[in-house]
Amino acid sequence: MLISPIRCLMFNNYRPQIRRQTFTGDTFERQYDDKNSAKAKIQAKLKKRGIDVKLNKNNIQVADMILSDKKLCNNENLMQDIEFIIDNTRTPESAKAKAEIMDLYCSNEKLYNNENIMQNIGNIILDAYTPESAEIAKTILSNEKLYNNENIMKNIGNIILFTDTPESVKARAEIMNLYCSNEKLYNNENVMQKIGDIISSAKKPEQIEIAKTILSNEKFYNNKNIMKYIKDFIEYSDTPESLEVAKTILSNEKLYYNENIIKISRAILFCTDTSESAKAKIEIMNLYTSNEKLYNNENVMQNIGNLIASTGRSELAKARTKIINLYCSDEKLYNNENLMQNIGNVLWAIEIDNLPLAKQIFETEGLNPENALGILKSVKLTDGVNAGKTDTQRVKQYTSLLQDKKLSQFVVEHLNDGMDMNTAAF
Repeated sequence: MLISPIRCLMFNNYRPQIRRQTFTGDTFERQYDDKNSAKAKIQAKLKKRGIDVKLNKNNIQVADMILSDKKLCNNENLMQDIEFIIDNTRTPESAKAKAEIMDLYCSNEKLYNNENIMQNIGNIILDAYTPESAEIAKTILSNEKLYNNENIMKNIGNIILFTDTPESVKARAEIMNLYCSNEKLYNNENVMQKIGDIISSAKKPEQIEIAKTILSNEKFYNNKNIMKYIKDFIEYSDTPESLEVAKTILSNEKLYYNENIIKISRAILFCTDTSESAKAKIEIMNLYTSNEKLYNNENVMQNIGNLIASTGRSELAKARTKIINLYCSDEKLYNNENLMQNIGNVLWAIEIDNLPLAKQIFETEGLNPENALGILKSVKLTDGVNAGKTDTQRVKQYTSLLQDKKLSQFVVEHLNDGMDMNTAAF
């Protein structure tokens, strides 16, 4: 493909004029006999179009390029964004990036006659504000397989705007190359409809690894569950810990075929901030996949993602995992539909300070576990500067009460009849 020399801008010696353009290699210069009169002329052209924007030595050249080229100034999408494009050209790097995109667009007949590009060129120019964002924009505009893809064009703003480091350029280019060079991927309907989401989500090494893992295996990219939520799955696999959890999910079909797990993968991966939280989530996954009763139980199957996510972060993950293990070891508990539907709320209410009470709730004979959330809420302070904090004295009192075989029978009876814990305890 023949492309004219890229019009890069020399800003320090910028001298406005109108007519004479000089192209020498990667250098672009517009020379003006009278800097002030040229600025006034460009400002007048803008005002005639109802555009009131302050010009400076950087954006004046971008404005001049747009107004001087019919392919640009006749484009509806670009003219809708012209004020933002000019106003947001505040550095020499930003002006140069925009000039490169405009030159590529105007010099390539396929591009400026392409409906996809025509409807998005203003957004593309606006979002290309650094050398990195310009580079990824040029990569897309240089390949028909990319710019003719509807999902890529839908995501092009995020793809360009957030490509702001050399690493992110490399990451996204790697996914694009994988897609364009693999006929199976390029012709796959699932991938075709999601490749823009994949590119826009893959920026860090961990995200690239999980994206490549999915795109390298037909059983993953042909899985409608995975592809439906692939953006969240890649985007939140952004740390070594969350990557480990994501890879564990992809290692077992009992996990990645479960819609509840994939659907809330965002919550599962986002709450994986330490090795402890990753270990806790993997422990629950292993518990689920290794226990046939759990795996085949409809209640568990529909809520296992919530259980995994509810292990939470850091030190709480270990505490909550103890409760989940206890819960999953008792058929009466995991067969309780009401409890199962609310188990996530129960688990999120478990904290280090109330853990002894939480554990005792599930161990107390005869106590309806549906009371768990209400009991845990009862030890929260409601007044004063400590409102919202856990009353550790009350935790000890209620835990001891439920452990006492004689007194607990009386309390359990009232709790099961609908009485709140604070009333039942006294």
